[in-house]
Amino acid sequence: MEPAQILLEHATPPDLPTHETVAVRRVVVFGATGRIGREVVAEAASRGWTVRAAARDPASVTARERIVPWTVNLDDEATVEAAIGDCDAVIDCLGPRRNHLGEVASFAGHARAILAAMGRVRVERLVVLSGAGVRLEHERLGPFDRVMRALVGSMAPYVLAAKQVEFESIRKSDVAWTALRPPVVLSGARTGRYRLAEAAPGFGAHISRADVAVALVDQVAAQDWICRAPFLWSPRGRESTRPA
Repeated sequence: MEPAQILLEHATPPDLPTHETVAVRRVVVFGATGRIGREVVAEAASRGWTVRAAARDPASVTARERIVPWTVNLDDEATVEAAIGDCDAVIDCLGPRRNHLGEVASFAGHARAILAAMGRVRVERLVVLSGAGVRLEHERLGPFDRVMRALVGSMAPYVLAAKQVEFESIRKSDVAWTALRPPVVLSGARTGRYRLAEAAPGFGAHISRADVAVALVDQVAAQDWICRAPFLWSPRGRESTRPA
C-alpha cells in the first residue's frame, strides 16, 4: 500500500492530556461488516496488523491472513471485553441501521459498553467514525454547512441523534480518542490522500470509503488529533497534501 498523504491544519494544544504513542500489532474493529468497516479491516491488515473483525455473526466476515472474525454482542459486556482484550487500539465504525428512536438508546449503550471494557482491560486508544452532522460545543459553521446539518437532522433525526449521543459519551471519557467527521462518503478508489481540519469543508466536500478507512487507520498511531473531532474530506483543486 502507498503511504497515506495528509494535510494537518491543527496542532494539539499544550493543555490536552498527553498519551503514549501506540505501538500497533493488534486492533479490534467494531462495525466490521459495514461498507466502511470492511475497508478499515482490509486497510489495517494490509499494514501487517492482526485485525479482530467484530461482528454479531462472524460468518459474515471472511477470514484471511491477519483477519480474525470475532463474535461480539454489544449488549453483552463480556463479549465486548473479550473482543478488546489484548488489543492495542479500538476502531469504532458502528453506524445506525435505521432511522428509529431505539437507535439512540442503543448507541448510548454501545458507547458505554466499549468505553467500560477499554477501561477494564486497559486499552487506551479509540478511533471513531463520526459524521459531519455531529455537533461540537461552540463550533462555528458557514451557511452551507448549517443548511446541510439541518437537512440531515430533518431527514434522519434519529441517525444523527444516535451518533451525537455516541460522541458525547466518548468526549467525556478518559480514553485517548479521535473522532473523524466526513461529510459525503462515496464509493471510489483508494488514493491515500485526505485532509483533516477543525473548520468545516463547505460545499462539494466528499471522500471515498477507502480513503475514510486510510484516515481511520492512520489515526491509531497518530498524536495530532487526540481528544479532537476534525472534519475529513478529499483534497480539492489547489488543496495540496504532504506526507504524514
